[in-house]
Amino acid sequence: MEVGVLGPVSVPVPEGATGPGKRARALLAVLALAGAEPLTDDELVARTWPTPPPDPAGALDTLRAQLVSYLAGPLTTDADRFVALTAESHFDEALALWRGEPLEDVRDTTYLEAQARRLTELRLTALEDRLDLGVREGRSAELVDEVRELVDQHPTRERLWGLLMTALYAAGRRDEAVSAYAEARETLADELGIEPGEALQQLLTGMLRNDAEPGADDAAPQPRRRARIPALTSSTFGREALTAELADLVVRDDVRLVTLTGIGGSGKSRVATLVATAVEQQFAEAVFLPVTEVVNAQQLAVEVALALGADPRADLADALAAFGADFRGLVVLDNLESMTDGSTVVRRLLEASAGLTLLVTSRLALHLPGEHERPVPPLEVPGTADRRDTIAATPSVRLFADRATSAEPSFRLEGREHDVAEVCALLDGLPLALELAAARVKLLPLDRIIDGLRTSLDLLATGATGIPERQRAMTTAIRWSYDRLSGDQQLVCDRLALFERGFTIEAVEAVCPDVDGVVEALAAIVDARLVRATPSRAEVRFVVLGTVRAFARARLFARADLMSSRARLASYLTGLAHASAGSLHGTDGAIVQARFDDDAADIAASTTWALEAGRIGAAVELLLASLSCWAAAGRFNEALGLTQRVLDAVPAQGPDAARLLAAAAMLSHQLTDHEQTRSYGRRALDLAERHGDRASAAMAQTFLGAELVLAGDLADGVPLAEAGAKGAEALDLYPLARQALSVLAMGRAIAGDLDGERRAHEERLELVRAKGDLGGTADALNTLAEIALDEADAATARVFAAEAVDLAGQRLPPVTRDATITLARAAIVEGDLAGAADRLADALPLSERLGQSLSLAQCMRVGACLAVAHGDADAAVRLFAAAHVLAPPPGESEVPFEQDLAAGLAEARAALGEQAARAAWTLGSALPLAAARAQLVEQLERVSSPA
Repeated sequence: MEVGVLGPVSVPVPEGATGPGKRARALLAVLALAGAEPLTDDELVARTWPTPPPDPAGALDTLRAQLVSYLAGPLTTDADRFVALTAESHFDEALALWRGEPLEDVRDTTYLEAQARRLTELRLTALEDRLDLGVREGRSAELVDEVRELVDQHPTRERLWGLLMTALYAAGRRDEAVSAYAEARETLADELGIEPGEALQQLLTGMLRNDAEPGADDAAPQPRRRARIPALTSSTFGREALTAELADLVVRDDVRLVTLTGIGGSGKSRVATLVATAVEQQFAEAVFLPVTEVVNAQQLAVEVALALGADPRADLADALAAFGADFRGLVVLDNLESMTDGSTVVRRLLEASAGLTLLVTSRLALHLPGEHERPVPPLEVPGTADRRDTIAATPSVRLFADRATSAEPSFRLEGREHDVAEVCALLDGLPLALELAAARVKLLPLDRIIDGLRTSLDLLATGATGIPERQRAMTTAIRWSYDRLSGDQQLVCDRLALFERGFTIEAVEAVCPDVDGVVEALAAIVDARLVRATPSRAEVRFVVLGTVRAFARARLFARADLMSSRARLASYLTGLAHASAGSLHGTDGAIVQARFDDDAADIAASTTWALEAGRIGAAVELLLASLSCWAAAGRFNEALGLTQRVLDAVPAQGPDAARLLAAAAMLSHQLTDHEQTRSYGRRALDLAERHGDRASAAMAQTFLGAELVLAGDLADGVPLAEAGAKGAEALDLYPLARQALSVLAMGRAIAGDLDGERRAHEERLELVRAKGDLGGTADALNTLAEIALDEADAATARVFAAEAVDLAGQRLPPVTRDATITLARAAIVEGDLAGAADRLADALPLSERLGQSLSLAQCMRVGACLAVAHGDADAAVRLFAAAHVLAPPPGESEVPFEQDLAAGLAEARAALGEQAARAAWTLGSALPLAAARAQLVEQLERVSSPA
């Protein structure tokens, strides 16, 4: 008996009888498709039911009883007839057997869904074979539309693209055939992140070698359509700022070559299209050319000439010169890395015409003179714990939701935000991966997609015709490796999920004291390829593969020892933080800071866990032990947020509150939040004195004193700072003693005792050098550089500040930022305006990243002095005013206390006159921060590019 599977499952039904039910039809289909393959009852149940019934054996017997008349003889399928007919090239007869989607009424089990995909593949192959035969029989013209329709339905099937190219070419539509290859290449890159296969490439090569239409005069090349910028057929998300930045760059007269780099699937081609579209009207010609592996430099040069409308037979320079001296053209070369000699043609084009600007996408930079390389980053990814509205507004989520709705119109983001956020996090915001995952919503629910991504990203390598069975079983592959570990090795593997971003062997030993031979266990896990080594500046570290971590996390959370494992990790990190604080300012400071950078995510996560688990004391100790490292790294915002959370959990009048309030005062001071610092400082000092906590009292005195000194209240501020200095010295609190000396020096400077200020900083320099504190030495040198500027000794200031930058480097961003600003000031005094602009361009992003308003205000003041020196007094006064609103100088005076900055303001006001200067100050005071920043950047660009 034949069972119909090329559509809904169908079987002969006697007149007047009722046909088998859905599950019975599913069993018939399973038996018919198995053919002579013997199946156990367990296999039959697994293939017939989505989930096993309560009594599998009884349910199977019931179905067999219902189907007894159908099971009397052997079963065949209409698919068997289909295969036999296609083997004899009877394609029309074979395709007529199809009644709809295969097994469409029973494909709710893994097995039957896989069979349906197999049958669909057979049908597509038969369609391709029929069309191939028709083209070879000379019916290309009449088949083009049919092939195009199939390509649109199955855009990732290379054979269909090849048939379309062949049919177009044979029909005399050569240009369209070549364009079809470019379209195929772009589609395959967007959908699968791959290049066309060898067959398509060879097909294109044959077409390119024949420059005439089939049947035309072989000696006369035919004109080609210009390579216009492609129109995007789907929405773009999260690329507005990058597109605007690149558009501004591409239209600059001094920019000839911009290269967009990034891994495959990062969205380089899309960004290039957006940029080209945005600037198209500013060029006489703007063309977009996909580059293929089969095109050499000479051929590509010809393609560019043809696209621009130049004579491809002439020398390239002569051809482009015909456009005239004022000609400006934009050429986009997409995926240039596919050519081995791509940089050669780029160099030729740049040399051939000064009017050409090239926008190139490539996985690698070209390393040509004048190249402006810009990486194309992944899209922003939300935290899975973020609010729903925050998640929904994130670019990666918006992209996923848009593509998912296109694939399955019934898809809705509302109510699924956190699931989508998890998908985006698993895929790291990579646009291609997000689009491929979103396309799966028409086949799989979100939870199934998430499960698949947790087990393997190979899920995303599938074509649009379905997901191969082997790539939906990566959980089995992980479990296969996991099950071959010993019991102790499995325990270690599970506990590796405790670590947020990698771990050391020592850390694993700390959380696995109950395991003998932790190193050997870890070696076995590495050998099983469940863990890999990861680069680190400090020590050897490892990281769990993302899919494996998700697998291990589920097992870890089910373990009874989860809480004790977390407690051991928190205890280990606390001990490590205490040791780090003791050596942070010594000769090993760089290594200590690098280790903290590696462990910071674990410290934050463990602090949060301790709070949520009610282990408040552990949270307090871990946070305070790591405080100096948070501060040295310039991560004040993160540290303050953690401190405030822990502070909320301790008794408001207890001794822990005093320690935490003093820490909050220090962090708020670094963030230049004056009001908050004074509040925290006063509360900390009151509680510390009440509990006899001398260390917290000294910290509160130092930073509260600093705030009062900055506000011009020397009478109260200096005595507090002096008390803080004495307390720090008595308790051997080195970092605090160093800070207190800075505050005292600042007080002397504000009081007009400049010699006293210098002596205090020289004393501080001796202290930090004796301690071997490179960061402290760099900071003291920068301060002495600032003093030298006040004394009009720019040369000494430059030497001191340059040494400070070298010492601080990337390890101490706050010091590097301040010393870089000082170098910019020194350069202005010495007349090196371009050098000052470069230095300030380095300092500005550092100031913004570290979140300190004072340093950002200083960047604006230095930029104002740059504007004065460049002849723009009006812009200078506006920037001075905006800086004053952001962070006024001590005493609330409009005039900066730094002599060079004060001189710059005076010069600008004098140049404008009193009335115009007042107007400029009023306008600058009203500028939003973003507008003030834009004016600063404009000044830097003007100085850097005076033309």
